[in-house]
Amino acid sequence: MIVQRKIKLWIFLCSIIYLTAFTLPVNARTIVNRNTEAGITIQYDVPGAEFSIYKVADVTEHYRFPVTEDFARYSVDFDALNSDEWKNMAETLAGYVVRDDMEPLDEAVTDQEGKIVFDDISVGVYLIIGSQMQDENYIYRCKPFLVFLPEETEDGEWNYHPECRPKFADKPIELLDISVIKIWKDEGAEDSRPEEIVIQLLKDGEVFEEINLNAENNWRFTWEDLSSEFTWQAAEKEVPDGYTVEVIQEESVIQVINTTDKTPEKPEKLPQTGQTWWPVPVLIVGGLMCILIGLVRRIVR
Repeated sequence: MIVQRKIKLWIFLCSIIYLTAFTLPVNARTIVNRNTEAGITIQYDVPGAEFSIYKVADVTEHYRFPVTEDFARYSVDFDALNSDEWKNMAETLAGYVVRDDMEPLDEAVTDQEGKIVFDDISVGVYLIIGSQMQDENYIYRCKPFLVFLPEETEDGEWNYHPECRPKFADKPIELLDISVIKIWKDEGAEDSRPEEIVIQLLKDGEVFEEINLNAENNWRFTWEDLSSEFTWQAAEKEVPDGYTVEVIQEESVIQVINTTDKTPEKPEKLPQTGQTWWPVPVLIVGGLMCILIGLVRRIVR
């Protein structure tokens, strides 16, 4: 009887260990193949549109993004970004790219089906900027965007040839009033702010006008009667020491946000990809086995 009880007890304990090991969530991702052939397809609804591509960051085997030398010179926070902040990042970087006339990695024009394929490029993070187009009455404009190569699919696999479908806005040619607002994110470190900063208004990538923002004008300014046939953007001429910059442009309002690293660090929002998770269930199961073996010894004594 005692032997049978021991056998039944061990069967029961092994069942618990088995179920525990195979029902634990494991979030491990496969390693990125940095040497594989990769490419980006852009499916746009407008034929004859020109797109330029710039490499913002490399990607490591564990899906980290070290910034390239060309973009590291800008005071932009590439860490701890979520999807919305990456969208704003594209807008911010695009302003500096056109202002500084940065050479693109490649450029191409959409075919009659509105399609472009950028082939034979390495894995990494790419900024893609589409040119503005217009006819007699309307302007066709595509917002800049970032592409992660490879792209993670819903089942956790890597897609080395993603397809992007950027949308365009078609608006009539008209006169615009464009406002710029400086926002400070430096609670507790307000003394670090400069007395004023210089904002550049860019007209099709060229500096059209520079204005000073300060406490006297409540850190804001409005340009009036600007023609919508041109692309208008804003860039901070020189980012204050200890701050990073983010530009958010919505319709006719541009927010230029300065965040200081002297405030408490924000929690990291990017998923901690590429971590080695497989030892976690193994260690848990091992710990359970030790506990259960101790209990068995007490029972059978």
